[in-house]
Amino acid sequence: MQTKISMQFATDFKNVNDNSLDLKVKDVLQSLKNANRIDALPQFRKIDGATGVYKMSIGFYILIGVITSEDEITLSRFLHRNQVTNVVNKFK
Repeated sequence: MQTKISMQFATDFKNVNDNSLDLKVKDVLQSLKNANRIDALPQFRKIDGATGVYKMSIGFYILIGVITSEDEITLSRFLHRNQVTNVVNKFK
């Protein structure tokens, strides 16, 4: 899949002060690039009530991605799990 990273995702990731997440996020990005479809990655789960929006937990953080075409995902947000509810409601 083609993977795009939004400016908001980059800002969210820079604001995280947990260096142990760097390698985990790099692994996720690599697995996204190698996957043919989002269904090939079982750790990505569809968000109920939102079309084409998926989430994945990485430690205490949630990565939110939006499917923009058949073979493309845009990583939108990278938030602490306490902040996710407010943002997910905007995708619905």
